[in-house]
Amino acid sequence: MDICLSSRHGDHNHAGLVATAMRIVNAIPAVVAAEPGIRTTLDLPLITGEGRYAAA
Repeated sequence: MDICLSSRHGDHNHAGLVATAMRIVNAIPAVVAAEPGIRTTLDLPLITGEGRYAAA
């Protein structure tokens, strides 16, 4: 897979920061619902697009 990040700001760094932030923001519900203690990325659910689009 070859991913080329870009954004309307014309800066690939901006797009990379947005992509990184999406993972963190989308994990908030799982972190809030988790039991107290130390967690790693492996403990969090995968963030997918499931249910985001209706079948045509």
